[in-house]
Amino acid sequence: MSKVFKFGGASVKNAKAIINLKNIVFSYKESLIIIVSAIDKTTNELEGVWRSFVKKNSNDAIKKANESIKFHKSIIEELGLNSDYEFFSFFKKFTQELLLFLSKGPKKNDDLSYSKIVSFGELFSTLIISTYLKKEGLKNQWIDARTLIKTSNQFLEF
Repeated sequence: MSKVFKFGGASVKNAKAIINLKNIVFSYKESLIIIVSAIDKTTNELEGVWRSFVKKNSNDAIKKANESIKFHKSIIEELGLNSDYEFFSFFKKFTQELLLFLSKGPKKNDDLSYSKIVSFGELFSTLIISTYLKKEGLKNQWIDARTLIKTSNQFLEF
């Protein structure tokens, strides 16, 4: 049987907090499932990106997205992941996917664009944390939640 741990954004707010997450996870010997939110205020920042995007201000949306990407890169550097080529290829792919989406301008469905933009916070954090845990010796498998979770076209309905 596996234990499930869920770490919210405040518990992974910076490199020091991610190191603390590692210490918690390493203290357990049984199989774990780890769920991680976006880092600190990333969701709020990406909501700001989305607001600029739907107001047809792609330049501002891209600028705000790049600020968030820069923040994540600083954590990547603090955790010593910047020399991991495979990781950086994935991270770069995600950043390019986000920036390309923003450069194409808003679509008809604001809920879809909201879901698409804001989801990058979790993509960034889970990839960073999974890679860091591997670097520290904890075998794990990063899973892109988009391959597991299927939704309807009611993007923000609960």
